[in-house]
Amino acid sequence: DAAPVNDIVVRVTEGASIAGRVTDVVTGQPVGGISLQAFNPDGMDTPCEGKSGEDGKYLLRGLDQGRYMISATAQDNYVV
Repeated sequence: DAAPVNDIVVRVTEGASIAGRVTDVVTGQPVGGISLQAFNPDGMDTPCEGKSGEDGKYLLRGLDQGRYMISATAQDNYVV
């Protein structure tokens, strides 16, 4: 069983991407339709947004060099 992960800070180089997979913490099944945003923790600019696909995978592309935090917003019955 995978534990939920909170407060992740990611450092990237220019033109980098952040990829991952959203899963249900109880069942481990992929969760689609989750909105994700990568933003600079020093400012609230939202340089990149995306959604998880039916397979739970997401890819946020074209990030400038720097540190990013990932924010996820759920729909339906999920709590992020």
